[in-house]
Amino acid sequence: MPVSRTPQRGVPLLVAVLAAATLSVPLSGAPPASAAEPAERPAARTVLAGSRLDLAALDTGRRRAVPDREVVRLSVLLPWRGEGAATPRQVRRAARWLRAQRLAVTAVRRDLGVVEVRGRVGRVERALRTRLVRVETDGVEIVAPARAVSVPRGLRIQGVAGLVRTPAVPMSITAPAVTTGPQTSDGCARYWGERVSDRWPARPAVTTRSNRLCGYSPTDLRALHRVPAGITGEGARVGIVGTYDDPAVAQNTDDYFTETGGAPFRPGQYVVHHTAEDDTACGDREGWSEEQHLDVQAVHAMAPDAKVVYWASPTCYSHDLFQTLLDAVESGEVDVISMSLGSREEHGTDADRALLHRAVVQASLRGVSVFAAAGNDGDYSDEGDHAGELDVTSPASSPWVTAVGGLSMGMRRDGSYAAIGGWASTPYFARNGGLIPPGFHAGGGGGASHVHARPGWQRGHVPATLTDGSGAGRRLLPDVAALADPLTGFTTRIPGPDGPTYRAIGGTSLATPSVATLVAMAKARSGRRIGLATPWLYRLAGTAALRDVTPPNAGLWSATALGGGQTWPETVVTVDRRPQSLVSGPGWDPLTGVGLPGGAAFFDLFGTAR
Repeated sequence: MPVSRTPQRGVPLLVAVLAAATLSVPLSGAPPASAAEPAERPAARTVLAGSRLDLAALDTGRRRAVPDREVVRLSVLLPWRGEGAATPRQVRRAARWLRAQRLAVTAVRRDLGVVEVRGRVGRVERALRTRLVRVETDGVEIVAPARAVSVPRGLRIQGVAGLVRTPAVPMSITAPAVTTGPQTSDGCARYWGERVSDRWPARPAVTTRSNRLCGYSPTDLRALHRVPAGITGEGARVGIVGTYDDPAVAQNTDDYFTETGGAPFRPGQYVVHHTAEDDTACGDREGWSEEQHLDVQAVHAMAPDAKVVYWASPTCYSHDLFQTLLDAVESGEVDVISMSLGSREEHGTDADRALLHRAVVQASLRGVSVFAAAGNDGDYSDEGDHAGELDVTSPASSPWVTAVGGLSMGMRRDGSYAAIGGWASTPYFARNGGLIPPGFHAGGGGGASHVHARPGWQRGHVPATLTDGSGAGRRLLPDVAALADPLTGFTTRIPGPDGPTYRAIGGTSLATPSVATLVAMAKARSGRRIGLATPWLYRLAGTAALRDVTPPNAGLWSATALGGGQTWPETVVTVDRRPQSLVSGPGWDPLTGVGLPGGAAFFDLFGTAR
């Protein structure tokens, strides 16, 4: 039965966070909120510097024009909150101007100062006096304005989100397929240490060993996070935001849990919201289908009685995902939202961040907790054209979002932990112990935001700077961590070329819905109305509700290559040995945050005053 949701103790902390936050995103060129509305003149235009990127700074290659007839979705932002908020009349005036430019107004969110529009590129370019181009940076193709963006000054428009079309990527990683045939010492292990290859090299030296795992089961996933048997998610409502919808998810999930002795979804327990999809925008429907299967099955494994609601964005572009997030927030259907996706923070504009900011602040005010994946590329120093430059993942970098990092987790047959470390994989050739370049395979994201100030709830828990001296006064990531290493991943039923198949999948895509579901169950159990979950999680540091993570002396053997181009397939992977700048350690660290939530103490203490 549903649990009543009363303000109780969650609201005072939210008020304190709102009062202390200095997180509003400035949009250069916007008129002061208190300025009187001047008469519109053709020459009086406001330049919206925060609605575009500095393409020169991104070291892009050749620029290509975007066809005039291509359709884009945008969010036009007016002042919101406080005395300077746009009036209903001013919002209507902006909407009339947009329609006069032959752009379709698809939604008006007056309380957020957002007017959503859709239109052809040529019309957008004429309205905003700019030109959109396609460029490639860090191996990713983006669309961005090539010159200044402007609007008539009298409209009080602060920014236009969506002009930069940056694709978010799913944060799931599938482990190499397990070789079929007779079980040998090189086969995968059902639990840590069940199989240990007799062909380990002398180096790297590892004391706690196992072959890579075949994939944890749904009951294993609950056991890893120490969910008590009596807590099954009754009354919990978990939202998931992703790209596209695969209608096969429901049947595959039902079949999976039926085959493994669990319960399939009850009628109405799994709900999907989606709009018309743009199949040409992002490609990789297979990857997004895998992501959706993983998220839904992980939530159902953790909380078999929870309601699961999936919102499908029409594209993978950050702006469209943020609009979809707003739909989820304003629906009133869920208490937490999980986003297993993201892109580099540097690829976002002030306007896009402002749209996200409005969505996640609105979520917190409505008692909805938002979680996002911290990424699978560590500190990004080995990724793309800017190798060596550090970055973090958005939307996880927002201080109004709980950033979820990753763990490598080894569980013995009896359910005890054999090894827990931050997910940061260093690969070696098993035949000779040689390091496989560049020395980093994959790992949870972390580090310092370049755009967000440090929130008050991090002070006293995080260091003044990171070990390299950076990050002073900045928002630090991640906040918490959970199972993510695909070599110790979660068995997921996904579509295959010859029908449904089972694969071990990980990534912070797995960690994010796991943590979101833990919080959803805790909120349902207590009945507390809590929005932003992160301050409450930091309050649990040093208690039995959070397990602090430090590097284990552990490694995994894989008979299958982890990637293309390996001279030999056999691979040894060490855990949490600082292949980049990130490593776990006592207290908060940039790989695992304040640690792994779970256990009976988590459900007893989350949301209580300490």
